[in-house]
Amino acid sequence: MKKWGIFAAFTVAAAVGLTACGSNTDTAATAAVATTAEATGSAAGTTAETSTAAADGAGTDAAAKAAGGEVTKDDIIIAQKSDISTLDPMGTNDTTSSVAHRHIYSHLLEVNEDAKIVGDLAESWEQASDTEWKFKLQEGVKFHDGSELKAGDVKFSLERAKEMPRVKQLVEQIESITVEDDYNLTLHLSEPYALLLSALSHTGTSIIPEALVTAQGEAFWENPVGSGPYEIPGMGS
Repeated sequence: MKKWGIFAAFTVAAAVGLTACGSNTDTAATAAVATTAEATGSAAGTTAETSTAAADGAGTDAAAKAAGGEVTKDDIIIAQKSDISTLDPMGTNDTTSSVAHRHIYSHLLEVNEDAKIVGDLAESWEQASDTEWKFKLQEGVKFHDGSELKAGDVKFSLERAKEMPRVKQLVEQIESITVEDDYNLTLHLSEPYALLLSALSHTGTSIIPEALVTAQGEAFWENPVGSGPYEIPGMGS
């Protein structure tokens, strides 16, 4: 859509003029330290190679206009080689868009710099059987609007991912999800799935707020709310 070409003149102004907020998890916004980012062209969902070239002159002016505000010393400007296609992490599976998504949203799990699966929203997890995985969430994690992220949001997000053509392959083996309480849930699989933990670190399984998405519908993606390290200006509490 043409509006994204304008909206992403700077790739959402460091993902739509994203402003730093206190992260509720240990997820490091390592990609945000770069002032220029170029997608690697590897499999979707991988991070981008970054450089430290400063954005200035006309590029900075264009980014400021795209973000709808002035560029200050507290802003991070990121340039990418193509526009993001959507702020819906389940609506696409391209690398360029995933850079913005990783700034805005959190996931149950993450892959660290040593290629190890570590917790993001999940405080702990265990495989109860070949087809059953139990997760305990960190308590007190907040979405950018101030509402608390709970197990119901995880269930809603993963079930939504199952219905989305671009990312459903990541979670199609999840047959059902049982929410025990606000911070504990169980994933029931249709068959053993060796790649489950990796899939739960993908941007396509980002956790989104059920109440806001249900209330706003497609309009939510114009100004989405996540729980990641950066928020879209004006959407925080």
